[in-house]
Amino acid sequence: MLIVALAFCLAGLLIILGFVALLKQKTYLDSATLQPVEIELPVVGRVKTNYPAIIFVILGFMLAYVAFEKSFPPRKVEWRLDGSLTNTNPTNGKLAWSSGTLALVPSEIQIKMYNQGAFEVTAMIEEGKTIEDVYETLDYSHPVGSAQIDLRQELINQRQGKPSLISSLTDHTRTYKPLELEVYPPAEH
Repeated sequence: MLIVALAFCLAGLLIILGFVALLKQKTYLDSATLQPVEIELPVVGRVKTNYPAIIFVILGFMLAYVAFEKSFPPRKVEWRLDGSLTNTNPTNGKLAWSSGTLALVPSEIQIKMYNQGAFEVTAMIEEGKTIEDVYETLDYSHPVGSAQIDLRQELINQRQGKPSLISSLTDHTRTYKPLELEVYPPAEH
């Protein structure tokens, strides 16, 4: 926090010094032509001025902006995905679901995987964004099979009234219908 306070102080000093220099209006002459130096500024246009003073002002505002961004990072809110996995292949018997891996792609988040196949995923997402804006896929991998959910596509399907794996949703949660495990074919020896 001390660094941010120092950055704000330095930014203020740069801005004040830049404006003082602009008010003094020293005009620099080009050494070759002995004419006042002209610079092109966005919005303002061509200006005959004390460009070092403008640089101080611009640097001061840039430093103040960076310090402000560091002081007030985007607020994050908790999102949760709930659902379960099912195994309809009787040859697998009862699976130890927790021995598989559940992940949101592309990132690591907090995941709870229960032996009955139920799962709970918790992620901190920047306020104003949805979990579908940040994560593409929910992926479950197990030695006998796998399952994936395309988060954005399922949300689109649900909102358009098409068949979707989403059984319910709120502003910060999604609950999915049981997702069937796609069983890998048996290895041939």
